[in-house]
Amino acid sequence: MVLKNCFQRYSFIANTVTFTTLFGLGDFVEQQRERYYDKLTDKTSHLKPYNFRRTLNITVVGALMSPIVHYWYLGLDRFIVGNIHSVVVRKVLGDEIIMSPAFASTFLGGMAKMEGKSNLNCWKEIKLKFWPMYKMDLMIWPAAQTVNFYLVPSPYRVAYISFVALIWNIYLSHISYKGEREFCKNM
Repeated sequence: MVLKNCFQRYSFIANTVTFTTLFGLGDFVEQQRERYYDKLTDKTSHLKPYNFRRTLNITVVGALMSPIVHYWYLGLDRFIVGNIHSVVVRKVLGDEIIMSPAFASTFLGGMAKMEGKSNLNCWKEIKLKFWPMYKMDLMIWPAAQTVNFYLVPSPYRVAYISFVALIWNIYLSHISYKGEREFCKNM
């Protein structure tokens, strides 16, 4: 009941805190995976140190993006009303055509900026990683958003997406911190 009231009365704060926290948690999980994978493949007796700065960077980018996501869903619900099939399809299409590319570009550019890269290098980072990220987005988000727009009440949409996004945030952390050389090799 308290959680329900929080998301209804203080939706902006609740959505921002949830979204931001799960961004940081996604990086934490990805770093743990990387650390244990490196230990297994390198056959060393120790784990590489945890990178707190990396988690801070991704959490700050998540915090800066969370108001955009919050107001995006409010706008979608205001301008495309209902949850019948045709309405849900329009919302999912809007999300994939407008929000997903904007989100991917903002995330990649924001992460590059947080790492101290120049504007030119931020642009290179976006160009290098945008399409693989967007293709993965298209495999995950249309189904998740269909459930979101059909079944989840409006005040809980960002919270639902945040929890679905925990898996997505692990991927974002992975793609964001994957080196350019390694990234190009695996494409």
